Amino acid sequence: MCTTWSWYLANDMQYFIIGYIITACSVSYFYLAAAIWSFLVISSIIINFYLVYALNFSIINSFLIPLSIKDVLYKLPWTRIGPYLVGMAVAYFLLQTKRKIHLNKIILWIFWILTTFPIILIIWYSLVESSVLETACLWSLIRVITIAFSIGWIVWASVTGYGGFINTFLSHEIFVVVDRLTYCAYLINPIIIFLSYFDADKAIHNDMIFQLPTFLGVVILTFFGAFILYLMFEKPFRSLLELLTTK
Repeated sequence: MCTTWSWYLANDMQYFIIGYIITACSVSYFYLAAAIWSFLVISSIIINFYLVYALNFSIINSFLIPLSIKDVLYKLPWTRIGPYLVGMAVAYFLLQTKRKIHLNKIILWIFWILTTFPIILIIWYSLVESSVLETACLWSLIRVITIAFSIGWIVWASVTGYGGFINTFLSHEIFVVVDRLTYCAYLINPIIIFLSYFDADKAIHNDMIFQLPTFLGVVILTFFGAFILYLMFEKPFRSLLELLTTK
């Protein structure tokens, strides 16, 4: 495949099929669906733990690890299905409760603290040297479950009216436009990066002064290209699909 970064589309297709089966089961056999969901989540945690421990993976030296090992941890569907399943659970919970749950301020603060801490931890933990066992525990729990629950809480709080200024920010109209371009941006972004770096005739020294304007330039070019790609391909097919499915 020329677009090697499109590997996630295959994963997403498999997750969609699995999610559809679980959702269909939940209509008549809720406990069976819950058992399947729990089995898949626990299996993903165990598999991630085993792979990190067996491959002696180190977060702080991850840039020195061969791509073949990174691919095992990063691209395989059974190592990434955890967050998808958590997202399904959050959506199901919102649907079943009809977005009507009342929480006092103390509970809200506890949830915000508990969900913010893992996000901060995973960012700064990469700077700390740790044993393989510690890395395996952190990777399997935080990467697979905790971060997904943190993002799920942000979504749940925003939808139910407990999001505060975060909900106000995420509800801005600009994100509606960005949302429509994300798929095309996902496809075209690596091409922009390749053209920016691989065309250089000498080594590039990475520092903040250089990276910031480069980052902004790549973002602007990516969404500009995504806008053109959206108008040429995605929008016509969306309109055609809506025309075919509209009764």
